Amino acid sequence: MSRVRVVSLLVGVLVAAGCGGGNGSGADAGPQGACPVKPFTMAFPSEEDPQFCSMSWDGTKPELSLTECGEVFESCSDTGSVPDFSCIDTPPGPPPATPATVTMRGYVDVFSSGPNADKARIQVFRDSDLDGVEDITTATPMTTFDIVLDATTLASARACPQSKDFMQGQCVLPTNDCGGQCDKVMGAGQFCYQTSCEDLQRWEVQYEIPNIPTNTFLVVRTVGLDNQGQPQVRGNTWAPMIQYNAYFATNDHTCADALDLDCIDTSGATPIYQVNVNLLSSQDYMTIPTTAGLSAGVPPGHGAFAGEVHDCNGVRVQHAQVGFDPGRDPSKLVFFNGNPVSTLPRIQQAADGTDPLGLYAGLDDAPGPIDLVAIGNMGGTVREIGRFTTRVWADSVTLVRIGGGRPPQP
Repeated sequence: MSRVRVVSLLVGVLVAAGCGGGNGSGADAGPQGACPVKPFTMAFPSEEDPQFCSMSWDGTKPELSLTECGEVFESCSDTGSVPDFSCIDTPPGPPPATPATVTMRGYVDVFSSGPNADKARIQVFRDSDLDGVEDITTATPMTTFDIVLDATTLASARACPQSKDFMQGQCVLPTNDCGGQCDKVMGAGQFCYQTSCEDLQRWEVQYEIPNIPTNTFLVVRTVGLDNQGQPQVRGNTWAPMIQYNAYFATNDHTCADALDLDCIDTSGATPIYQVNVNLLSSQDYMTIPTTAGLSAGVPPGHGAFAGEVHDCNGVRVQHAQVGFDPGRDPSKLVFFNGNPVSTLPRIQQAADGTDPLGLYAGLDDAPGPIDLVAIGNMGGTVREIGRFTTRVWADSVTLVRIGGGRPPQP
């Protein structure tokens, strides 16, 4: 089973304009009960114990299944379609205490068809250090890394194709066997891969950050930089993204190669944890909500949340539904079309839940804490896949991978 997985996330669309929520614009009154706001009228686990509200979901919905390799090449299963949720039923014990720190290494993964990864900053926080913080721009990260695309960083950058026809849209490390054509240079319109020149969508640079604690819930924020090299929340190439459930366990699987993800390599003098970080273009931050029916986009001061649903082995799960604690529903709940190169709305996906990319998103929600749950039909019964308590931040997208074999939050 492939353990390569990316939290590349983001948004497309799924629910038609009538799917309003309680914290955004145009909410519709629904039936009385624990979850009165349409379309999130089902209480989960039950009306008597309404911890979450979701769209109506039952044993007639498509069964939960893993995304098999071939549909995509990352976070996919090569051992069949049956998910493993054993870590939900029996939470894992604590991982080994050592190594206490690792060097965090990976690529800057840009959502959908965004531009070159450049002129942005990675900030890493301990999750606990954000307790009580209302404005993340006032918080001090434990460490930072500036993302720059230049002749030096281009040497180790990976190339992302314009078309899904190339390896299902997978980003790759270019080869050098095209006879001097489509060389790896700044401003190139193509890249070389195994003797063939392919149309280039963008370059994604590699990053490396030392001394990151293991076995600790972390938060990873990416934010664009202005012309003076200072973080800029609005009016920038990039919309801020804040990734939760970042947890570098010492017992995660051993990295198979330099492109493996969510894995640890202890073979060298300095342990390495391989994980990608995410960037979202400001253009996508605007156009995705607009396509979903929010004509003005996400209002200033509000935010969004998004992520993927995985099983205990970190494989993407299809046909999952997402719920929220009562009173914290977004104006729009969106799912996707399954295209990693051009991730777009698919209205019909509302009936089936997550697509082969396992993606979900909630658009236009007020800042503040929010509890998320993923559920789905397995054997005719609706069951929980995972849950996570996170936070919506103003003018930002909160990323949460639900599941993935991480321990329960403290």
